[in-house]
Amino acid sequence: MRIGKFFVLPVLAIGIIVAGITGGANQALPGLLNQACSQQSTSFNAVQVTLGSASSSSSPEQQANAKIIIGVGLARGRSQRDIKIALMTALQESGLRNLPYGDRDSLGLFQQRPSVIAWGTASQIMDPTHASNKFYEALERVTNRDSMPLGAVAEAVQRPAAGAYQTPGNSFMAKEPAANALLAGNSASLASSLVVAPAVQFSPSPCSTNSITAGNPSSVEIAVQAALAEQGKPYQWGSGPSDASFDCSDLMQFAFAKAAVKLPRVASAQYSFGVPVPKPGSGTLAEWLKVLQRGDLIYWTNSAQATSPSQIVHVAMYLGNAQMIDAPRSGKLVGVKPIYGDTAGLWFFGASRPISTVTTALASSINPALVKDGWQAPLKTKLVVTSPFGMRVHPITGILKLHDGTDFAAATGTPVYAANSGTVSTQVTAAVGLVVTIDHGGGVITKYEHLSRFVLTGPVQAGQLIALSGSTGQFTTGPHLHFTVEVDGKPVNPIDFMRQHGLTL
Repeated sequence: MRIGKFFVLPVLAIGIIVAGITGGANQALPGLLNQACSQQSTSFNAVQVTLGSASSSSSPEQQANAKIIIGVGLARGRSQRDIKIALMTALQESGLRNLPYGDRDSLGLFQQRPSVIAWGTASQIMDPTHASNKFYEALERVTNRDSMPLGAVAEAVQRPAAGAYQTPGNSFMAKEPAANALLAGNSASLASSLVVAPAVQFSPSPCSTNSITAGNPSSVEIAVQAALAEQGKPYQWGSGPSDASFDCSDLMQFAFAKAAVKLPRVASAQYSFGVPVPKPGSGTLAEWLKVLQRGDLIYWTNSAQATSPSQIVHVAMYLGNAQMIDAPRSGKLVGVKPIYGDTAGLWFFGASRPISTVTTALASSINPALVKDGWQAPLKTKLVVTSPFGMRVHPITGILKLHDGTDFAAATGTPVYAANSGTVSTQVTAAVGLVVTIDHGGGVITKYEHLSRFVLTGPVQAGQLIALSGSTGQFTTGPHLHFTVEVDGKPVNPIDFMRQHGLTL
């Protein structure tokens, strides 16, 4: 509504009445949301956004919540239409306020209910980032939503009484102008549809207490969760492989080992092992906080003049939002705290990324003949990454999920070679076509998918021809090689795995 010249985003009583009727998904949720226990749950931090100018007269709380809803939508790669539906729903249900009350146990921006297990606990629902991610998770499972009316999509997500958002005279569609106004400042970003989140946080399902193995989080997040699980353990210098106590570098080595990343033992070697993060600007802490990513290792020396990694004396893991986890010193416990600057005899030195973000430019600069530690590239042609390992919106299904390998450009008929010695088995599936699997022993296997022809089965030596590339299977958009590495049954980033064995792909 407008009062004089001011634009106000109202807290509508009817919005809470709708939540009262619906309970923010208080029905039985047949088949859709109550499957959350068996589904992956990945929570994206909101990217930074600029609200439309018409929002300047709304309250600071409403503006902050709108930024989270839009920012989480962008981080998840949602379309402008999807994000508009999320904004309209929050406007309808709570007036964009994080309400600690509602009909029965309805709470928060979307009036979600903790009695419906898919939404989470009451404390989780009161976290706007969590609530927004849960809304989008449900929305992403609504097929053909782009051809459905806005209100019908919102109903499919919220599961209210039939027609609650679509009956003549209801106020849901009246929220569209306000949602458009909030979105107005982000048209350029939204046009790209897919925006990579600056950080990804793994949210365990409410059905599980195991935050490392529930779902299928990224390798970085496995390491983060492994470190967080050791909070409260005592510091002990040179503590070694035991998880009863840790010194600073031992904690990092322990955490990344859970993600199949074999860090060196000491902090200075850990810096050299990872990909150094370039120093931003003049290197102030404020500048560093703009470039650090969740899971980065961060380092300090005991001299302001230190220039060599050999002078590093302390390491911690960055968590995001200026927070870190470390094993600080004797008499202290492993814990989360604000990131140190240059203080108390420590000077910030820099950061490294043990699990790096791989770009096509990096991949195309390799020496394809390089072979180390028994491992070699699966192709002898120049390697060009067309889709890296990690979370993505699937190009065929449109569903956000883990891309469990790395795609390399390869024309049909390109020779494919064993990445190491082992035993070859073959399979044909509807989804990914012809597949070669090599068991290398020690819990390590590699897979080669979308092949056009098998060449051999049985024992194989590293570098031996095993198949020809192709474009078989339903889930492919053209000829390429999908290359997967699994360690103890879990997919890991093939680029990082090879680098750990001395081979740069």
